[in-house]
Amino acid sequence: MRTLSLIALMICLLASLAARAADDDEDAPKANFLKFKLAAVNGDRYPYGWVLVDGYQFGMGAQKLRPQEIYTVWMVKPNGEKVGVGEAPYSFEARESGEGKYVIRMPDNQIFSGEFNKVIIYHHPDRNPQTMEGMLPILEGSLNQ
Repeated sequence: MRTLSLIALMICLLASLAARAADDDEDAPKANFLKFKLAAVNGDRYPYGWVLVDGYQFGMGAQKLRPQEIYTVWMVKPNGEKVGVGEAPYSFEARESGEGKYVIRMPDNQIFSGEFNKVIIYHHPDRNPQTMEGMLPILEGSLNQ
């Protein structure tokens, strides 16, 4: 059942990205395409997920997150500096089922700049996505594929 939910989520995301791409700038860099898996950082509930970036469209889906908890999405440089994906507060709330998704248009397409080496999803136990103190890395994936 979870596999079917994940497949349905991926289909919805792809349809959403395709629809938005048709309406968005024709000069978007269609050659810029990334797809990679997100793996659990600390084994907490063994979450997993994926990221799909097509031009300026960024989509993330995850399973087995803590239900109704707050998460943020960050790109990370090799020196550890973090830059949020999209517009502040870069957050989403996991559904009661533990599923989460984050779909945005990236205004500057930084993910393809070569400055960043991974994407990390952080959990905010205090439910405040603007508080960086105490946020915990839950999922991560490499941009160097």
